[in-house]
Amino acid sequence: MICIAPDILTFEDQIAAKVVEGLKVEISPTEQKSIQQAATNNVDAYNDYLQARFYLNEYLVYSRLDSIEKARRLLAHAVSLDKNFADAYALQAQFCVFQAANFAEGAAENLRVGETAAQNAVRLNPQYAEGLVALGGVYAEQGKVGEGLRYLRKAVAIAPNSETVWENLGYSYLYAGLNELSEKAYVRLIELNSLTLQPHWMHARALLYSGRGSEAEQEMRQLVAKNPDQFKALAYFGGILNFQGKLDEADSVLERSVLLGRSSSDDVPRLMSAFLYASRQQREKIDPKLFQYRPEEVSDGDQAYWLGGVYALLGDKQRALEWLSRTAALGDVNYPWFELDKNYDSLRSDPEYQTIMGGIHQQWQAYKTEFDSSR
Repeated sequence: MICIAPDILTFEDQIAAKVVEGLKVEISPTEQKSIQQAATNNVDAYNDYLQARFYLNEYLVYSRLDSIEKARRLLAHAVSLDKNFADAYALQAQFCVFQAANFAEGAAENLRVGETAAQNAVRLNPQYAEGLVALGGVYAEQGKVGEGLRYLRKAVAIAPNSETVWENLGYSYLYAGLNELSEKAYVRLIELNSLTLQPHWMHARALLYSGRGSEAEQEMRQLVAKNPDQFKALAYFGGILNFQGKLDEADSVLERSVLLGRSSSDDVPRLMSAFLYASRQQREKIDPKLFQYRPEEVSDGDQAYWLGGVYALLGDKQRALEWLSRTAALGDVNYPWFELDKNYDSLRSDPEYQTIMGGIHQQWQAYKTEFDSSR
């Protein structure tokens, strides 16, 4: 465990100011004020927070649940030592959102805990960008996408150089079906930090959802060439290859992804593989765990939509429609992508499908009107 001396708090502030000055970064007055203010006067709480930040970077590279769990324990201890530590509350909420979005077990409870933490951060400082981001991210994952985007856009005006802001904006724009805005958000995030892996596959998803599949494929080829053992990067690469019609290559990539991710409860490798097997009517090859989920148990819009696609490919129309309805209820209304996605082609003429998509289209149009000034 890393321990820090009491005077490190002042030293950290001085270093941050010098780094900004040396890099000639243009920062907002609010960001300048944030740099100059001590986050906490409790050294032990700050030490917990710094270690949790390390686990955030570790998660964004390796996608491991234990990184999230370790960080959440540290942050719970940090706020027990300083109940006014807004930074710790905001980071706690961010980890809760990551866990809910990527690991199905206990997702609803994790979002509840995350919402409480984010509200604490905003209560302590209503103009604190990271608190606004945390609350916006929680709301978006809960399906209250419009409310989430309003907080996130306020946050980006306050802190335009925050990686957390752009990460959550990119993800929320995907839920809203504003794929071009999402793609630009992830470009900005990668400009701020090109070393973590997760923004690259999220950028590739935004490209794919915008109808730019070849560019998405190229981005993922470059990413897995440098990180051949990252199971989640391989899963998204295999999924994009499958969508591009490169089935044999997708098969080998996805097989490796599942093998490397076999000890993880993250379902992305299993889901991306399921698309390929379902398209070949090889139901027996699909992980049985996926068929055990029920719509009311799933709290992530992506997972609901993907499960619906698997059932659509298998010809189980009723279950596919149940999952698509759950997708909309969870706030995922990426209408442009849903129209492009070949996995749902068998349902296009179905009246119930058209009714669900009509509601999705209406909500997407509302988001476009409110948030996309380029329309």
